Amino acid sequence: ALAIFQDLNDKRGISVALSQIAAAREGLGDLRGSLETYQQSLKLARESNDKRRVGLILGNMGALYVTMGLY
Repeated sequence: ALAIFQDLNDKRGISVALSQIAAAREGLGDLRGSLETYQQSLKLARESNDKRRVGLILGNMGALYVTMGLY
């Protein structure tokens, strides 16, 4: 899905795909990679003015920060 959204230059779609990848990375124990991917997703969600997605990503990132002991 990510490659298709990238080919279409669909920032919102790329953000959605990246969020799913970030969640998968977290599930696999790659917490730093997950955080980096969420940050990429957040940037694109903001650029596409997708306020709902921004809120979802920030919530996921907050939970991840707690898991990582960064909060």
